[in-house]
Amino acid sequence: MRGNRNNKEPRILNYFLLVGTVVTAVLIGFAFEFFYSFLSYRQLGSRVFMPIVLAILFACFLAVIVLVVYLISKLRLTYRADVITGRASNGRIFVYLLAGVALISLLLFGTEYLYENTFHVNRQSPDDADTYVFLIDDSVSMHSNDPKRQRYEAIENILEDKPDTTQFTVYSFADTTSQIIPMQTTGDGFPKYPVIDAVMTEMKAGLEKVVDDCENGVWTADGSVMLVMITDGAPSDFDDFHEIRPVLDRCIQQNMTLRIVGIIGSNNTLMQQMADYTDGTFTHISDSGLVADAVLSVTGNSARTRDLLSSRNSVDMSWLYALIRIMSITAAGFIIAIIAALAYGNNTAFYFIISVNSVKAVIAAMVLEFGCQAVSDDRIVRLLVLILLGTIIAHDGSPAETVTRKYAEPHLYEASPGKNP
Repeated sequence: MRGNRNNKEPRILNYFLLVGTVVTAVLIGFAFEFFYSFLSYRQLGSRVFMPIVLAILFACFLAVIVLVVYLISKLRLTYRADVITGRASNGRIFVYLLAGVALISLLLFGTEYLYENTFHVNRQSPDDADTYVFLIDDSVSMHSNDPKRQRYEAIENILEDKPDTTQFTVYSFADTTSQIIPMQTTGDGFPKYPVIDAVMTEMKAGLEKVVDDCENGVWTADGSVMLVMITDGAPSDFDDFHEIRPVLDRCIQQNMTLRIVGIIGSNNTLMQQMADYTDGTFTHISDSGLVADAVLSVTGNSARTRDLLSSRNSVDMSWLYALIRIMSITAAGFIIAIIAALAYGNNTAFYFIISVNSVKAVIAAMVLEFGCQAVSDDRIVRLLVLILLGTIIAHDGSPAETVTRKYAEPHLYEASPGKNP
């Protein structure tokens, strides 16, 4: 009787679990992104804070996914028993869950701390720049991407704690470029900035105007110059890096380093190349409300330089940072796969779940590493990665189940009257 029943059971994918975990991963992915974006630029000056944030977020992510797997497997009657002990023990899954939470928290805390604080970082000390030049994008898209003009508020945020002798000037670029605030010192106070209505993003022309004014004596700089550019779009007056390179060479000759904040739709790859070439930094944000904090970051006034889930500024040994990120996310996916397999409670599906979802974790890690460097909006990449990590692929079982079912469903193994078991 036992053999006949088992032989009729096909090994098919649990599509209910597949859809359920996809939906769960999407929902928790949006929640994850909200807290990540809110906290990633608010580290209170602490180098430990972001590792704690990622540890907590991934622990919560794992817990929700595993609980959904457990509930679906119970409802679908695919849960047989504890696959380790072979006994029907509902409470043990919570022990495994706590162990998984602890493991993934330690993993993310350790790798994020290593990723942030190890090796060389191209980061300039706040006191290294004697003169600040701000080049602000006022193209038409900025009206919607930064309606509160927080890009201008960021100027005061970066300069308010500087000595009164610190020099600064402000340029606006769009269809044309103009110096809207002449060179002055922070001791002179901060004027009101005019509202400019324009359409295009003439970025190359903006940089040329800044360098022209410096070379022609319109303003003079005392010591090093930090050129801070805030933009939300791809330039409309050049396409390739080689077209802007001569202008950047002139910036270097004038002792300028380019610090760029890209908002929402900026061309991340091109912006990163421009910043790297002048030994500067670039960061991308998905919310204009983070402009002020992002400016603090790229100018060296913040502890944050990079984290595992966002695009990376140029650093020495970049390949090693890529390896840390890929190994970290792969390991996190492996932990999720193991705890999900335990929660599924099906002996013959156990190794299938671990193997298939571990491969998916490797894919997720690759998507994160290369996607963050290539895609203009990191949020899309992070959401895709979370969907890949959180989607659990499993099957309903196979005829090979013996010990597990014997404990979980003993009535299936009772001998028929008058027959040997």
